[in-house]
Amino acid sequence: FNVLSIFVFFGIFSTLGGLVATLYYRRLDLSAQYWAIATLGTGLSILATVFRETLPPLLSYSIPIGINVACYVLMGQGLTILGDHTTQPSRFVDRLLYGTLAFITLLELVRRFAGPQAALIVTSLGFGAVGLWSSAQAQAQYLRTGFIFALWLRWALYALGVIQLFRIQGAFTGLAASAFVQDAVNLTIYSAVFVIGLLRYMFYVAIRLQEKVELASEATKLVQMQSIELAARNSFIASALREAPVACLVADAHDNVLLGNKEAERLL
Repeated sequence: FNVLSIFVFFGIFSTLGGLVATLYYRRLDLSAQYWAIATLGTGLSILATVFRETLPPLLSYSIPIGINVACYVLMGQGLTILGDHTTQPSRFVDRLLYGTLAFITLLELVRRFAGPQAALIVTSLGFGAVGLWSSAQAQAQYLRTGFIFALWLRWALYALGVIQLFRIQGAFTGLAASAFVQDAVNLTIYSAVFVIGLLRYMFYVAIRLQEKVELASEATKLVQMQSIELAARNSFIASALREAPVACLVADAHDNVLLGNKEAERLL
């Protein structure tokens, strides 16, 4: 059990989960699609970092980290639009793409010219900022819907943001050169990140299940209210027919009255 094995396990889990979610959610709303793509992207980018000792740093560090940060943002945006049930992507995707390219460029320049310690600071600030922002989106969903899992997701994302910011200490303790250094602090940080990351997936799925239950409950209540209203109207009409006199008459095509009872004669 070490940091490398944690990366491998979480990368494989996220990749497989993302593939399954993509197949399941491809016909659903944009929020679910964002989370499915983000989960898949997280898994692939984490697996790429496993080959940090063999691949060039651009391919095993700057690009995977930039994609991973973008996946954090994509999940946060998925929470923002949760409940809209839209299937049409917005300009957000274009802005995210440009922002990701800018972040990757910045990170690569910092890594090359300022060293690994400065690169770790930029990485931690990026992950921490989007983690806290995503937490705010989950909190907004909880206030809007009252879903308990949205509140739990809020705390999970908040914890991820704080832990990622705590990684800045590695820039001053010598752990910035490699994420796979066998150190108790390093192992604890990444264990917490990936355990909470798994909970993040589960809480989102739980929110969507709770949303379906709420929608089904609202539909049932609507049908019940319509049935009650219809029954009340029928009861009122039946009561009116029983208590009120009925006027009955027969007329031809030229509106000539051919036959009528006394109530009809009185009305005429």
